[in-house]
Amino acid sequence: MSRVEFVNKVLALYLTADGTPSRVSRSDRLLAGSLYDQGFTVDQLETAFTLTEARRRFRDPEYPALSPIRSLHYFVPVLEEVKSTSIPDEYVRYLRYKLSRCGG
Repeated sequence: MSRVEFVNKVLALYLTADGTPSRVSRSDRLLAGSLYDQGFTVDQLETAFTLTEARRRFRDPEYPALSPIRSLHYFVPVLEEVKSTSIPDEYVRYLRYKLSRCGG
């Protein structure tokens, strides 16, 4: 996949992720290019988006509300976690299933 294809795919995924803005910023586009340069894969991005959505959706309702996601940069810590940790595909599928069951 070329850099341009990767950036477009990542930004499209970002825009469809729960709680993200309806359009990307210049900063988001630059970060997506940087993620390609750092060797991230689309699968890693999808996993990070899934983990983030699940963590936000299933957190204790007693905790204060989280602020909206305003930038692709919000996902960087989770991307680093995904890149450095082996997260089983079965777990990611399970989270996607759970999110789909609650409207996510």
